[in-house]
Amino acid sequence: MNKWEELDKKYIWHPFTQMKGWLENPQLVIERGDGVKLYDTEGREYLDFAAGIAVNALGYGNEAYKAALKDQVDKLLHISNLYYQVPMGDAAARLTKA
Repeated sequence: MNKWEELDKKYIWHPFTQMKGWLENPQLVIERGDGVKLYDTEGREYLDFAAGIAVNALGYGNEAYKAALKDQVDKLLHISNLYYQVPMGDAAARLTKA
């Protein structure tokens, strides 16, 4: 835990001051995810119910999702929302229907 805490304190900017106390004394270090579960460096399992800010909570380890991401990275990783993009509209429609 100390290694991760030291790296975090040295290199990560935490703009969310309401979390400041928790971030100074984190209770876990997330290592990986599988489906809707997260696992810490001690092997403990957690249900990922929080996701993040401006992200989609689609789970972890789904092979079709990973393949689609790898394919998209070869085409276009990220551009501003100021422009129309392929496949943003299609993805938004499909997520909304789901």
